[in-house]
Amino acid sequence: MILPPAIASLPPERIFAFDRTGVIATPAKFSPEVDILSIVVPNGWKCFIGEVAHGVSAGISEASGDLIWRVRIDKMYHPGYGEIKTTFGTFQLARSTYGIYANSRQILTYRVVNNDYNVAGTTTFACFKGVFYKP
Repeated sequence: MILPPAIASLPPERIFAFDRTGVIATPAKFSPEVDILSIVVPNGWKCFIGEVAHGVSAGISEASGDLIWRVRIDKMYHPGYGEIKTTFGTFQLARSTYGIYANSRQILTYRVVNNDYNVAGTTTFACFKGVFYKP
């Protein structure tokens, strides 16, 4: 993951890298949105998410809208990540973001909604890769 220069130039003791993944049973058709993964930015720190990944264990019709993934910061969807209709990356190879930033004590949540996907025996995953840092 490539860090922005302002973060990369900080002393190592002020940067803490993380790689968090969540896996859930894919929600039933037409159920409410479900959280796959949540992280809370520690008090006094900031957060930069440099890579994300999400998908489902069995094939879907990409861009159909059957499954929609969303990234929220507190109660707001992050611009560009409010309605993702295609899979992104894998556990091993996440996809770079244009930078998702969050402040101290904010909650970042990866969510999924099932509009019309046959879920029998499938799982859904999501992954955040980034750093907590003290500016």
